[in-house]
Amino acid sequence: MRKDVFEETILRSMLAWAHLGVVDDGDGARLIGQVKHLGPLAYMHRTFRPVSHEQCVAHAAPNGISVPDPILDFLEISNGLRMFANDISISGVRKTYDRSDNIMARLPYELADPNSWARPAALPESDYIFAFYAWDGSQGVMRPDGSVYRATRSLEDTSLGCWDTFDHWLLSEFERVKASFDPDGRPTADDAVIYGNTG
Repeated sequence: MRKDVFEETILRSMLAWAHLGVVDDGDGARLIGQVKHLGPLAYMHRTFRPVSHEQCVAHAAPNGISVPDPILDFLEISNGLRMFANDISISGVRKTYDRSDNIMARLPYELADPNSWARPAALPESDYIFAFYAWDGSQGVMRPDGSVYRATRSLEDTSLGCWDTFDHWLLSEFERVKASFDPDGRPTADDAVIYGNTG
């Protein structure tokens, strides 16, 4: 995804909740749309300071992980992403494993974990986990050809959704879920309707 496309589509849509508050911290994280009904540190969306290809590769290399180019390209725009109060997230490179609430709020989820020590046994060696759906624990997975599928946590069902590219996945899933939230960041549909099977 190109930076201008991200800014004109995803970021612009995220800023629809800017009236609820925006925090730009000193480390490059941007927290958009505070949703106090979910807690004092809850925000609709979070972007993070970009990381370079080299930083990401160096971070992943000790675990023997090869990060797909579309993911490397995206991390140069935002080092991971949290959308809809963490309901959908794209993992990134974590600088610390400090789990205090204030630190956790400003860091992406770790990209290496689901592709190394926490890698599902059923995941094909060539496939790469890059995203999570909090509602049911399902995962966004990229194939070597750049196509994306959504699978259950155990990988028993890989038919929850399918997209031809990372860009298509991000744009279509964001627009689909966005339609189920009101201007105050409250869902207007049941979770099963919002996050259920997208295939």
